[in-house]
Amino acid sequence: MPRAFSDRLFQHLFEAFPPTRDYARVDFDRAPMPSLMAHFLTQTLQRRFDLEVEQLRAVRSNWFDYDHPEVREAHKALIVALLQHAQIPREEWERTLRQAVEHVTAYLIRPAQTLVEFVFNVEEGPLPAHVVYRRIGYFAAYPYFRTAVEAYFERKGKAEITRARFAELLSRVDRRMAQGYDVEAWLALMEPLLLLTGDLTPGRTEAPLSVLRAFFEDKGADAIVAQFDAAERRGVHALDEAGLRTLLTAVLAPEPEPAPSEPPPVVLEPLPPPEPVSSEPAPEPVPASPEVRREPAVAPEPVPASPEVRREPAVA
Repeated sequence: MPRAFSDRLFQHLFEAFPPTRDYARVDFDRAPMPSLMAHFLTQTLQRRFDLEVEQLRAVRSNWFDYDHPEVREAHKALIVALLQHAQIPREEWERTLRQAVEHVTAYLIRPAQTLVEFVFNVEEGPLPAHVVYRRIGYFAAYPYFRTAVEAYFERKGKAEITRARFAELLSRVDRRMAQGYDVEAWLALMEPLLLLTGDLTPGRTEAPLSVLRAFFEDKGADAIVAQFDAAERRGVHALDEAGLRTLLTAVLAPEPEPAPSEPPPVVLEPLPPPEPVSSEPAPEPVPASPEVRREPAVAPEPVPASPEVRREPAVA
């Protein structure tokens, strides 16, 4: 888990909640305490309360009648008052807050591995189911882990589990959950982590590239991890939600490659539209005038010359 991110978050919260007083449950509900951190601290107080009650029961002796109605009533009132006034003492505050920050940030980045280490610590088990449930309960994000563990105990009919079996179960569930995720599903899964970065830098949700890479490495998303490596070589050190969306889209929903170039199609000139047909009836054809048959011209007959009058010579 990237330690620098965890250290920055702890310093930010330690300055907002200095060890100058004891901290009760209600103090965790004010800004800038992240809700996931508040949940872990509340579970810490609950565990201390449970241990305190066990110690009170352990000191009972036969010198006192704990079964007397007045004693029972007083004991019940004491238990209620202790729970209402549980607090983290100032001398324990720095250690407790650092523990909460380190566990929660590690869980958000590498949940399966962190749960195994937190639930079993140095034990190999087997651990009873109620102990496993209680320790898983420190973490509010990724509820599908608890669902898977509950299903395992119900299906197998067992009341305990070993460290190795627990680790194998969580790893398989975590990687199966991420199979086939699209961009929106990845962003929804990362929302708790992105919100935590927003608590660290109000108004911004930039996550260090080292944190993002570790998150996707844990899920076995090698193609996405390669994109983070390429971004780091370009000098990118953090991504906000918009930048993360762009990167995920490039891997999960790349733009289709352009089709190979082809010769331009032959464009045919459109034929002229047909002339509109007039709705008026076409005029009837005028019949041609009958041709007048002309007789060929008769050449005039030659006029016969008048008979020459023979003139008698005049009588002298």
